[in-house]
Amino acid sequence: MKGAEILANAVALEPLLREQAAENERLRRLNPTTAAALRSAGAFRLPMPAAWGGPEIDIVTQTEIVETLSRADGSAGWCAMIGSDGGFYSAFLAALARAEAMVGSVRSYTYDNLGSFWATLEAGETPTMEQRAALAGSFAYTFQTCREAVALLYEEVGSQSVYRTCPLDRHLRDLVTIGQHIMGQTRMLEMAGGLWLGQPSPLPVL
Repeated sequence: MKGAEILANAVALEPLLREQAAENERLRRLNPTTAAALRSAGAFRLPMPAAWGGPEIDIVTQTEIVETLSRADGSAGWCAMIGSDGGFYSAFLAALARAEAMVGSVRSYTYDNLGSFWATLEAGETPTMEQRAALAGSFAYTFQTCREAVALLYEEVGSQSVYRTCPLDRHLRDLVTIGQHIMGQTRMLEMAGGLWLGQPSPLPVL
């Protein structure tokens, strides 16, 4: 369902909600008829992301829907609002899981490359071209992936992320700044790609 359709459904429900309001008050909860009507109208999934099969309705339309329901029965509007919060929460959980996977995978990749490179040096041997390429690529990839992971959460949290009380704002600024270093730039990935192809690096450190 689209936002306009759910809003129209909410308007159409007003007579039923007014009729059922006294029963809901007596029960101290929504009766089965009211709950089923709200569910069928799409009132419990307003912000659910489209990727999760939800309508992903903008906040203005959500508020209109809740206002319409509340005008007929305050408890129905309240339950619709509370029931819809799960959509944002589900989206944040998905973003958090993705960010954790991004950081975890790049962390493992970096430690694997560092371990292999260091073990070769400790053995008194010269790192292979492949080891040099992998280590060089892990530098920029780590910077960029961590920045993308924090940016993902920053976007998902919304306006709250811009306040000083939210650590995401500082973390993102730090990662953007760090990423300006040559080790975090895309040019480093290009150099790493050259090493994979056997080309000499323009940087002595590589």
